[in-house]
Amino acid sequence: MDKDALDEIAAYLEQMMGQFYQTEHGVTKFDGLVSLLTNVMHYCDSRGIRYDAVVSAAKWHYISDVK
Repeated sequence: MDKDALDEIAAYLEQMMGQFYQTEHGVTKFDGLVSLLTNVMHYCDSRGIRYDAVVSAAKWHYISDVK
């Protein structure tokens, strides 16, 4: 994945974290990511989706992207 695509992804995530997790008000980006992933876990539970399967698929996509 090229630098422009990575920068676009980072900007999108930082905007989302800032909007929903108040990262611009003292919450670190790490804390924002933890909150985001926690909410994804809750979402998976509520929809009967296996979070570990989602993470496994995401890792596969990530590895494909960085090659």
